[in-house]
Amino acid sequence: MIEDNDLYIATTALTLRIPVVTENVKHLSRIEGLELRNWIKR
Repeated sequence: MIEDNDLYIATTALTLRIPVVTENVKHLSRIEGLELRNWIKR
């Protein structure tokens, strides 16, 4: 389940067409069209 705060962040990123920089890639990758960048991986 994706938590409310993560949904707010994802919605904002989709609206502004910007990537989300997070370590929480597993949950957020289920949101279609959301660009993710894992700040832990290089």
